[in-house]
Amino acid sequence: MKNFSAGKSTIGIQLPNKPDFVRAKDFVGKYKKGEMQVCGYIKTHSELYNKDSYSLAVIYKNEGLFLNVPAWYGEQLDADFRDSGQDAEEYFKDSYVKEISTFTTKFNTESVKIIVFED
Repeated sequence: MKNFSAGKSTIGIQLPNKPDFVRAKDFVGKYKKGEMQVCGYIKTHSELYNKDSYSLAVIYKNEGLFLNVPAWYGEQLDADFRDSGQDAEEYFKDSYVKEISTFTTKFNTESVKIIVFED
């Protein structure tokens, strides 16, 4: 499954099934390298709320998932990916989630932090 939109695809490989959308905070924990592979992301726009939302495309336990992530995280990822000049397959090569944790924002709401392994 790839995300086809204006511009280049943001998912580099075929996911093993029709992915479900899940909350990233439901996957809080530490992961071994290779356990949760990041394959890309999707960006969707809500006309009703006039805002973008983002989901990481991952493979976890041989199942494709879209992890819903905070807008600030998605915006930073989207900008970094676009600035890299790479295609999704190159950009997300050997990308794996190391840890997902939650934290309280300055507005006293809960947000999610995702750390990936860096070589």
